[in-house]
Amino acid sequence: MNVYEDRVMILDGGTHSALLDLDWPSYGLSDVGPDWNGDDSPDLLRKNWPYVEVVSIAAPWADPLGQPCSAVRGEKPRIIASGTNRVGQGVNLRLTGVTPGRDAYLAIGIPGPSRFPGQRSTSGRCGLWFTPARLLPARTATFGCNAAGVDLSVQIPSDPLLSGSHFFAQWLIASAPGTWSTTRGLRIQIE
Repeated sequence: MNVYEDRVMILDGGTHSALLDLDWPSYGLSDVGPDWNGDDSPDLLRKNWPYVEVVSIAAPWADPLGQPCSAVRGEKPRIIASGTNRVGQGVNLRLTGVTPGRDAYLAIGIPGPSRFPGQRSTSGRCGLWFTPARLLPARTATFGCNAAGVDLSVQIPSDPLLSGSHFFAQWLIASAPGTWSTTRGLRIQIE
């Protein structure tokens, strides 16, 4: 990493090309930036002179499964988990990276064999990473900065026997008649 008076640059060790090039004065002591590490959650940029740290704000208890699959050119549907993963509490599951006014379904599943391939099939369709136990319907809408998506909260039952187990979540978005886009899946650990 090179720090100049007015710039922060992170260079590739092999090619020496800039992986990150930021105007230093435009950032405060900490700012939320784009998704630099590819985990579908924004990253936090923190200045701690002489270092700059890039920290993911993704929930550490939500493990990603696969990659998003879009039936719409230019879209990259994302799922972001937040809130708490404790028994009796709610996990927020946000869908972003889509256009407003579309039908979407939050698939919730439990461990077990999947009937659905979690990648693009030979027919060109997107699939789930698990067999859903429930589909929660929603409709995408615009929220802040011309972004569109949906926020849903999933309540974890107040059963202490669930502590240590996990469930799965993934968004399905209607793209055109008979076609779907999907986010990556998440494996959510319950505390």
